[in-house]
Order: sequence, then C-alpha cells, then structure tokens
Amino acid sequence: MQAESPTPRATNTIVVRPMVFADLDFATRLHLQCLNHGLFPALGSSFLKAYLRTFITSPSAVALIAERNGKPAGFLVGTLDDRSHYGHIIRRCGLGLALRGVIGLCVRPRVAYRFIKTRAFRYARGAVRLAGAQPKQSPSSRDAVLTHMAVVPTARSMGVGKKLAETFAAQVSGSNAIGVALTTRAGAAGASGFYEKLGWCPVTEFVDRDGLAWQRFRLDLSHS
Repeated sequence: MQAESPTPRATNTIVVRPMVFADLDFATRLHLQCLNHGLFPALGSSFLKAYLRTFITSPSAVALIAERNGKPAGFLVGTLDDRSHYGHIIRRCGLGLALRGVIGLCVRPRVAYRFIKTRAFRYARGAVRLAGAQPKQSPSSRDAVLTHMAVVPTARSMGVGKKLAETFAAQVSGSNAIGVALTTRAGAAGASGFYEKLGWCPVTEFVDRDGLAWQRFRLDLSHS
C-alpha cells in the first residue's frame, strides 16, 4: 500500500524590505482601507499616494513593505526627524501636494469646510516656517516617529505588524534618535494593546480637532 503524502504545512515567511515606487498603489489602497480617519485620506487617493511617496524620497524618512509568503501584507512609514522630513516636503514636493490637496477640497465641500475651520491657518503658518528653515546635515537627537502602519486584514495576528515595527525601531536606532513616538486611536478603535505587548509605553491621551480620541506611545531607544 502506497503511503499517503503528508499534508503541506502552511508557511508564514515574513520579509521586510524598503518601499519602492511600485508599492505605492498597494500602500495607498491599504491606507484608505485601514487608516481612513483624518484629513489626508479624505482628500482622495491621488493626494494620499503623493504624500506616501515623500517617505520614499525624503532622506529623513523610512518607508517599509512587509511581504508574507511573497505577497505584500503591510506597510510602515515614519520619520527620523519630523522637522527635517516635513521641511523636505515643503521645499521639494509642496507645490504638487498643494495642487492635489486643492483639487481634493474642491470636489469635497464638507472636507473643505472642515479644513478651513480646523486646520487652514495652522497648516499655512507651519508651511511658511518650514519653507524658511535651513535643511540640517543630520537629524538632531530627538524622537523618531512611526507615522503610519497598516496590515492587510487577512494577515493580522501573524507577526506582520510586529516585524514592521521592530524593523523600523532597529533602523532608527542607528540614527541620532533617542526614542520612537507614535499615535494610535484610543480604545478599541486603535492598537494600544499591540504596542504595549511590544514594549511601547503609553504617554498621553488627547482629542483631535475632529473629536477623535488618540493615545500617544513612546519606545525608549537610549538603552538599546
């Protein structure tokens, strides 16, 4: 009697690599699916794709893709130094992003009203300040920021987010960053439990201009 072939075991190979331009469509779709709160997603996929692209081009940012069994399963973008990165956006990408943002606002009157009421003055003042700032040769000793991370729903609880977060922390530990900060939705809408399991410490809670509750976390790198 011929022995039965063993049932193949499911694999769970996770590889994290730098994000490239060809990954932007995937990252944009996943961002809109999983991180659809806030102003930037509300401006549409064209604006969001251009915004995510800046994390690839900026020397002060990190953009990562996680592949599970050879297929994209998540992404992460973050900054080594917020001021340097957003200064890069204003100087190198500001006109293109502004144009896409205006188009997004023109076709979305409710979003435009919310933007004018809650953010327009602050954004304009920040843009002027960053445009006049001189680019730094290297990031100063401050916290890096994990800006956005999302995992494909079918790949959650399989180590994809953990791998992305740990890879980012390992990369920024080689810079002048003394820690990593992030913000996630408070309560069940966010991922507080996930980050606490990874050793991140909750810092403060706050409510944003849209009335959403958020939790700030920090990971200390000074002893790593």
